[in-house]
Amino acid sequence: MNALRIQAFRERRGEYGAEYRIVRAGEVRWIESRSFISYGSDGSPQRVIGVNIDVTERKRAEERQGVLVAELDHRVKNALATVSAVVSHTQQGSRSVTDFVAALDGRIRSMATTHELLSSHQWQGVSLTELVRRELAPYATRDNTEINGPDILLKPEAGQAMAMVLHELATNAAKYGALSTKNGRVSIRWDWHLNGHPGSHLVFEWREIGGPPVVVALGKSSYGTSTIRYLIPYEYGGTVDLVPAPEGVRCRLELPAVWLINNGEPLRATSSN
Repeated sequence: MNALRIQAFRERRGEYGAEYRIVRAGEVRWIESRSFISYGSDGSPQRVIGVNIDVTERKRAEERQGVLVAELDHRVKNALATVSAVVSHTQQGSRSVTDFVAALDGRIRSMATTHELLSSHQWQGVSLTELVRRELAPYATRDNTEINGPDILLKPEAGQAMAMVLHELATNAAKYGALSTKNGRVSIRWDWHLNGHPGSHLVFEWREIGGPPVVVALGKSSYGTSTIRYLIPYEYGGTVDLVPAPEGVRCRLELPAVWLINNGEPLRATSSN
C-alpha cells in the first residue's frame, strides 16, 4: 500500500485503490481499499482519507460466474462437435436431400429437447421417464405405448446419450416398425438390476409388438442403428443387445450405476399406457 500511495503522490492522482486478502477468524476475506488525496497549493499531498470495504461476497460471485462461463464454453464446444458429427453421419446415410433434411431435423430437435430438459433441472440430471415420453410424444397414442419403470435420474452426459438412442428407436419404429401401423405397440420397461448390490446398473428394455414383419437389411449399418448399438457401450461402459426379430424389434440396454442419480431417495414406480 505504501508503494501505491507514493506512486499516486508522484503522479498527482486524486485517488488510488487496491484489493487484498486477510484472514479473519480462520476465514479468508477480500478487502477493497479506496483512498482519496487532497493537495496543497504547492502541489504537495496534505491529507489522505480512505475506506476499507469487505467485498468477499462479490469476489465469490465473480469466481462462481467464472466457473459457470468455463462450463458453458465446454458444453457449447461439445454440443457443436456432436452436431457436426450428426450432420456428417446423417448426410452419409441419406439417399436424397429430402431424407437428409428430415433425418437431420429430427435429430437436432431431439438434442434441443434434451438440452431443454437438462436446463430446467440446472444440468443436475434428467428423468428417464421424461426422456422416454418426450421422444415418443410425436407417435404415441393411448393404446400404442406402454411405459413402466421407477423414477430414475440420469447424469447429464448419460441423459444426452439415452435421448439419442431413444430417438433412433422411436424414429425407426414410426417408419418401419410397430408405430407405423394401427395395431402395433411398443413396450418400454426399466428397473434396477441389483446383483446383490444396490443400484448395480440400470436395465432398459424396448419391445415392439404387432408391427409389420421386420426385414433385416444386409450390408453396412445405418447411422441410427450404429447409434443404438454402440453409443452406450463405447462411451459409457454399458451393453446393448439389439435384436431385429421378425415379430418386432427388441432392444435391451444396461447402463452402469455410475451414470445414475438417486440421491438416496426411494424409487417410485411410474406407468403410462
